[in-house]
Amino acid sequence: MNVKISVILAIYSYHLLRWGHYEVMGVEALLDCQEWVMIDWKRVNELRDEVGIEDFREVVQMFLEEVEGVMVRLIATPDITTFEEDMHFLKGSALNLGFARFFELCEAGEKAAKNGLVDAIYLDNILESYAASKSVFKERFGCMKAA
Repeated sequence: MNVKISVILAIYSYHLLRWGHYEVMGVEALLDCQEWVMIDWKRVNELRDEVGIEDFREVVQMFLEEVEGVMVRLIATPDITTFEEDMHFLKGSALNLGFARFFELCEAGEKAAKNGLVDAIYLDNILESYAASKSVFKERFGCMKAA
């Protein structure tokens, strides 16, 4: 399963970097700006302070494994009857770790699912946001093992 997660996230990361907004616009400063919109670093530091530096890595790994498990299930066996619950879970996890943009997309997905508008849930955008957030987090915080 870890190989499957890695392959899926690698594809989305490649897609984002190759065809996403960063390369098309060709502005390096935009990437840095996007990082600060993407991650709420204040929340990341609060979480680290709450759980302690010794346990922070483990908490981050647990978050990533749980989120990636739900996302793999959403891709492999989508079930519209659980979209609201899945989006709620992803939203809460994103908020806890400070993945701000990912949180916003999951919140919108949860609202859409609650209103029966599952066609308005753009899983590609949600997956891309997660992959980009994880990449930025890893680069800036450096507390995660390689995927």
